[in-house]
Amino acid sequence: MPHAATVRRLLHRIDGDALDAAITAYLQARKVPEPVPERNRPARRVITVDGKAVHGSRTRTAAAIELLAAMEHHGVVLAQRQVASKSKRLRGPATG
Repeated sequence: MPHAATVRRLLHRIDGDALDAAITAYLQARKVPEPVPERNRPARRVITVDGKAVHGSRTRTAAAIELLAAMEHHGVVLAQRQVASKSKRLRGPATG
């Protein structure tokens, strides 16, 4: 098993967007088939959206990298994008 420092150096050298695209393509190729609709009702597609900070991405001079991801119920990541920060989260429509 490679040492943690080796993995860290490798991840700093590769293109993060290219790695994300490759992992997403791999997972989508392994996607679970859509459920068969019952009684002439269309199948529901459950999608979860969540934001996370990338572990170890914060430095003394930079905030942690924040990602927003959309996942299917079966764990397949549909899309993932870097966002500004938690303080600028997407919010629902204004009320009042």
